[in-house]
Amino acid sequence: MRAVFATWWNVLRARPIVAAEFAVPYVILLIAAFLAGVATIFSGAFAVVVGVILALLVLAALAYTFGAAFGAVGETVRGDAPTPYFLRARRLFWRTLGMFGMAIVAALPAIIIGAIGFLMLAAAMLSSLAVASAPSGVLDAAFAVVAVFVLVALVTAPFIYCMEAGVFVGERRVMDAFRAAFSEAYRGGRFWRWILVTLIVTAFSLIGSLVRSIPGVVGAVLGLIASIALLWLSTALAFVNWQEGKGA
Repeated sequence: MRAVFATWWNVLRARPIVAAEFAVPYVILLIAAFLAGVATIFSGAFAVVVGVILALLVLAALAYTFGAAFGAVGETVRGDAPTPYFLRARRLFWRTLGMFGMAIVAALPAIIIGAIGFLMLAAAMLSSLAVASAPSGVLDAAFAVVAVFVLVALVTAPFIYCMEAGVFVGERRVMDAFRAAFSEAYRGGRFWRWILVTLIVTAFSLIGSLVRSIPGVVGAVLGLIASIALLWLSTALAFVNWQEGKGA
């Protein structure tokens, strides 16, 4: 891991402008939230059509901007010269869109288990408010399901990281990266290193959550900055770890 962090730091120093590129998707999400509010003035079938069109436009914009940002980290990890932002975004657009879809497929078990666990937890808490005493059996079961969700998410993360790195660092097609991700994440003694990377990213995420919990505008602004920094740092760390594993 020492070599991973040494290279990771070199990536951060070599391409600090990418932090701004990682901010663009968040700007798009803020604009999308505003447009969603505007769309509520419509009603009926026309509102559905407007909603679908807006959702497709936002998804396309996210794929375009994430591709540009992830591609920049991939270039830096490989040691390639920087390419223009819009050229990079266009070149990687369909791969980024496909990567989104495959990442959701890979994360689907964790998503389903997490949804069940948090619904059970919410139901148990609402029930405890109604009867003034928590139904311990339901609450224990809810916490158990949430714990399984955390475990499955932790084990799934290396697969998704390897798939992303295969696309943006290895310049593979999405399905090729998807098929190769299992062996690259879980075989050859790499799994524990990937778990360490995932735990480091989780620690960054918890710090970001603490920052976002600051009340008022300060918390909102610092939370946005923390989210951008987390995505940039965790992506660079994962991509560098993948590249080091390929060289091993």
